[in-house]
Amino acid sequence: MKTLKGSIALKEWGLAIESIGSALAMSQTELSEIMKISRSTLIRGRELNKPPTANVLNALQAIQIIGINEYKELKSEERELKCREIERLNKLNPELKADPGDLDKLLNDPTVTELSRAALIIGVSTLSINKEIGIKPAISKYVIAGAVAGAGVGLAALIIPTLGGLGLFKSLKKMLED
Repeated sequence: MKTLKGSIALKEWGLAIESIGSALAMSQTELSEIMKISRSTLIRGRELNKPPTANVLNALQAIQIIGINEYKELKSEERELKCREIERLNKLNPELKADPGDLDKLLNDPTVTELSRAALIIGVSTLSINKEIGIKPAISKYVIAGAVAGAGVGLAALIIPTLGGLGLFKSLKKMLED
């Protein structure tokens, strides 16, 4: 199993999400709406420096799955542009610490169960842009089912073995229905 250079330590999820929101010029309210969590949960995550609840972890995984799916659908030139954009965001926001190389690792190694800052950036920006223009991300129920059955469940399974897959599925469904 490969590890990701830009992975998020679970107790730092609040700071990581805040840096992603800041890099994408999003308010806490906008970010919490996209994640389908309350703004106060987002603030507590940053301030308390504790691992996420099961619902927050499912939301993070759902966003990562959306980000990886969007990245997967890009042509190679578009992938390069997306990686350069992440590098540009890193330069503007040094606390971001996203590694574009993580994206290909996540595509090619289904055993990776870490949360990737780069994948979350793509997921959050995809959900934000699509919300603004009123379309849903291009992700099918088969991708969702495969992600829940595969590596996507790995991280949740470490925390809540019996509910990880169902919670992740519900988070994905909630994000994609709005």
